[in-house]
Amino acid sequence: MRADGERVQQSASGDAPYARALQRIWEMQENIDRQLTQLIALDRQIGEVIGTLLSGDYRMLLCYRYLNRKSWEQIADLMHIDPSTARRWHRKAIEMLTLPDDAIFIDMRPAA
Repeated sequence: MRADGERVQQSASGDAPYARALQRIWEMQENIDRQLTQLIALDRQIGEVIGTLLSGDYRMLLCYRYLNRKSWEQIADLMHIDPSTARRWHRKAIEMLTLPDDAIFIDMRPAA
């Protein structure tokens, strides 16, 4: 009961019925913020790793694919090459990459 005498529904713990929902929303927001921070760091690290390639074509291809999220067809059009060439260059570029000792790995599977 509030001070003005009006009855307010409360849970068995004495909290308002929406308190658990608000707590869950707050926890989800914290999780989203944490994941976003990790993804920003990962994006930065991907750019740094790609920047170590000597071939400008390979760097450009990997930037289009991983930083700009382009499809193979879009990459081929942008680079004026065949999509099969884009995929072949991609395989070669990936083989040339070296992951840093502090490589960022993120588990994006939903929590059970």
